[in-house]
Amino acid sequence: MTSGINIYITFAMMKTILAILALSISIAASASYPEISRRLAEYTEACVTMRDGVLNHDRYALMDARETFASVLAKPYRDFTVERESCKGALGDPTMQFNEFYCDSLLANGFRLVELDDLSVMRGGKDNPEVLCYCASLVGDAEVQLSFMASGDCGLTIVTADALPIEADLTLDSTPIRFTSRDKGTVRTAAWKMDGFGYLKFTLRNPNPTRQTFVVALQ
Repeated sequence: MTSGINIYITFAMMKTILAILALSISIAASASYPEISRRLAEYTEACVTMRDGVLNHDRYALMDARETFASVLAKPYRDFTVERESCKGALGDPTMQFNEFYCDSLLANGFRLVELDDLSVMRGGKDNPEVLCYCASLVGDAEVQLSFMASGDCGLTIVTADALPIEADLTLDSTPIRFTSRDKGTVRTAAWKMDGFGYLKFTLRNPNPTRQTFVVALQ
């Protein structure tokens, strides 16, 4: 009897210790890695909602995504420099865009993906955008390296349009910046702080055999 009770208490103590360690690691990770801004998080969730709405032909999801897109001051980002492509033409135009105007098009055309001008430029005249967005596509089994300048509290997210995984690396002046991943690698997020301007290299790899569209959002 006594031996059994001692074993039970030992297991209970071990579970408690493991829970405390897990919480400590979680708190330490949160402290070590800054979080993306609320507005960037909202834009990212709208992209996921739109993506899932298209895949599931869910009009309500598209309407929800449209409402969020309309509330975030987003502007197209055109300042990436293409440093390297693993094959010619690896980086291309997207099959769809992530903004309220494209949601309207999908709702009006029965979820049919159509090629539109970059209608998000219509919002580009707004001062102090909350989010910068870049839509493109990458051929299957290809890699592209982009570079850009940034400063201050920064965040970057990637969402794929086809719910297929994408791989990414980000370095600040050759120092790696950690990505977190969810939804089986179809959503990736990074956040970092900078005292001044810095030079970043951003590498994207498409491990799938087919071309896929993605959106990169920056704060």
